[in-house]
Amino acid sequence: MSDIKPTVLLVESHGFQRAIAVQMLSQLGCSCVYQAQTSEQALQLLREHQPIDVLVCNVDVLGVGALRIIQEAVTRKRVRAVLIGGGIEPEVRTGLYQWVSMLGLEYLVDAGSPLDFNRLQRFFEALNTPRGALVPAPAKVRIGRVEVQAAIAGGQFEVCFLPRCTVADGRIRSVDAQLSWQHPRHGLLAMPQFCPAVERAGLGNALLLYMAEQAVEVQQQLAQAGLQVGLSLGMRLEQLGHQPLMNELLGILRGHLTGKHRVALELSHVGLARPKAEYLETLLRVRLMGCDLGMQGFGFGGASLQRLCQWPINQLRLASPFLLEAPHQSRHLAVVQHMSVAARTLGIELTVAGVQSAVHHLLLFDLGCLRGQGDYFAKPLSADALRERLQQPKTLQPIRRE
Repeated sequence: MSDIKPTVLLVESHGFQRAIAVQMLSQLGCSCVYQAQTSEQALQLLREHQPIDVLVCNVDVLGVGALRIIQEAVTRKRVRAVLIGGGIEPEVRTGLYQWVSMLGLEYLVDAGSPLDFNRLQRFFEALNTPRGALVPAPAKVRIGRVEVQAAIAGGQFEVCFLPRCTVADGRIRSVDAQLSWQHPRHGLLAMPQFCPAVERAGLGNALLLYMAEQAVEVQQQLAQAGLQVGLSLGMRLEQLGHQPLMNELLGILRGHLTGKHRVALELSHVGLARPKAEYLETLLRVRLMGCDLGMQGFGFGGASLQRLCQWPINQLRLASPFLLEAPHQSRHLAVVQHMSVAARTLGIELTVAGVQSAVHHLLLFDLGCLRGQGDYFAKPLSADALRERLQQPKTLQPIRRE
């Protein structure tokens, strides 16, 4: 199975099923399988033995005892991952998944009851990632206002484009403008690394205008070469209330918006507070001048159905966790499925974010979703790379495994 030979703690009260499970785990290359019939025995084994890799327990049989075992394993840092078995109700399974993830364990799957060999095999294949191989979080950097001002003036920020692709064939339909910063001291920085510093310096508006100018210029150049692609510019909700900013931003777009140039403003940090009348007036100005209006991270925070009903929005980007969890969480799957139906009914263009694998791609295809976004389709592209991709389209058909 792999170079890693995990140790397992199996908690199963039924003798025959326990014996079958031990045999399957051995076939999958587990180096040692500790066995327990009750939650008390499992707790004792956790206290006595060195850290193990995987805890396998049947929640349907153990009930609350399974929660005690998982909590003890986390408290003592004894377990890397959890496999849940048992015919538990879907909403309880969803809650278990969220709880275990919040506790910091790396994996959780529904292993079936009795344990299903194919599910076990997929689980251990995913587990075959050394702890030290995990990708570190982006390092925090200290950046001052003067540095940001100098970077804008000196053109150190470079616009790049995250594609939104057609699910049926993987072709790029539109792109989200982003920025990277070739910092003289810290090297290449992504937006999550420098945006907080930019906001603290009070230069978020200036950076938005810079990005809009650069992105619109690229879109114009592509159109002159006969390459049509939509463009989305992200902005925070509160920026709608800054009239000088909006006047300048809409001035950049006004002379650019034609039948050949489709541009959308996409709102983030929507929040739960009641929006101001001036915000809605600005949204109406945006739509009436021919610009599309989108909402990113839909389904999280304040990006809710209420906002969808209140505002003149014609594009949505569904938050990535829904698709990422959909293959093994029925509620997440239902959200993706019904949002696709709702979007078609409302005449809204829906993009589902989080396409990281062929499984996600096929799932979107089967659900009838039209647009997807994620590393499986394309990572952020430079202007030159985007031009090349549009000139030589890369088709990506959904892969259906037998």
